[in-house]
Amino acid sequence: MKDYKEICDLVNHVSQISVRYFNKNQNMVFSCPRLKREEDFLQTDTQLVEMIFQHCERVKYPILFATDLNECLAAVPDLEKEVVIGAYIIGPVLTSDVTEESIMRYAREKDLPLQYTYALLRKYKSIPVMSLDRFGALPKLLYYYVYQKPLDTSNMTLVSGIVEVSRNIIEAAISEAAFDAEETQRFSRGAFLYKNDIEDFIRKGKPVELKEYIAVTDPCRILAFSRKNPLWQSKYQFIYYLSIAVGASIEGGLSAEKVYALGEWYSQKMEVLTDLTDVESLRLQMLLDMAERVRHNGERNRSQVVQMCCEYIADHIYGDITVSKLADYTGVSCNYLSTVFRREKGETIINYIQRHKIMEAQNLIKHTHQPLREISQKLGFHSQSYFCTIFKKICGMTPNQWILSQKGHENN
Repeated sequence: MKDYKEICDLVNHVSQISVRYFNKNQNMVFSCPRLKREEDFLQTDTQLVEMIFQHCERVKYPILFATDLNECLAAVPDLEKEVVIGAYIIGPVLTSDVTEESIMRYAREKDLPLQYTYALLRKYKSIPVMSLDRFGALPKLLYYYVYQKPLDTSNMTLVSGIVEVSRNIIEAAISEAAFDAEETQRFSRGAFLYKNDIEDFIRKGKPVELKEYIAVTDPCRILAFSRKNPLWQSKYQFIYYLSIAVGASIEGGLSAEKVYALGEWYSQKMEVLTDLTDVESLRLQMLLDMAERVRHNGERNRSQVVQMCCEYIADHIYGDITVSKLADYTGVSCNYLSTVFRREKGETIINYIQRHKIMEAQNLIKHTHQPLREISQKLGFHSQSYFCTIFKKICGMTPNQWILSQKGHENN
């Protein structure tokens, strides 16, 4: 059996490009340079490896894989009597420089979450750039080491724009982002608790409390200054917390369309910043802005709900009005409606309904000759005695006492 370790070492030594060997069970058994599982997308992307093996078994010849972001891999099958017993995989490399603009566009096309966009950018900065001609020489060199004969590159298959290959870019970026989130937990109260608190303040629309909280409990400042590239880390943290703020704002009642547009505006504004302090200031501004918008929207919505409630009561003053009916009409829960109504009107819904029914009763008594029993029935009271009880509660006197007081005013 050929020494796959020596072959991987030789090709890597010549090219400084990663080379891996996978056995027939599609498990990686050697890599040069040595890579931990969490550092190597090929060790975790089993679908991609399976696809590479399928192509190797079909053509039994070296293959080039190219993605729509110029990422290239090469696979050289290890054959024994025309049976694939393993595969060498070289790369990835970039066949041309990939700009930040193209990666951002790619992320949007793939609907990549905002918090992973900068992890994707960081990944591409770490991939070496090599022309396709030069990279194509590496499987040729490896093929000669394995089979001691030249490779006819005109017979090589180029698999271009494969979705499965492109997917590893996103998955690797997400893996790196998750790792950074884990790293954050070493600082302050930890990213998990900090994230939950930030979400809660924004969701509930509490910008003042959020500002006080961040002032004393912000792990991002510590983390940013602890890395080799604090500006880059700070920008990553900005995107991470922007995604948190976007989700919390939508949960807090803001329009998803408006929130995403606002998030994009903040993202673009952050991209051009070159000073760490400016990025940190913008992150604070963004979080407080989201919380303030939720607060303002909540107040406006509460006013709308209460206004709808009052209009319903006025239109149905002669009917049976309950909190449950009002909640169904306004589209909120009974508890929420009761809370916001009392906060804005300074009285309970029941008291408001009773007060307005008694005000209408007073109008009927003054301007019609209807008896109290008929008036109480019209206004939805289940008995005249109950009507009299509520009347006294609201006016401080019984209906008859009130009638006498009104006659006294008229005589005077």
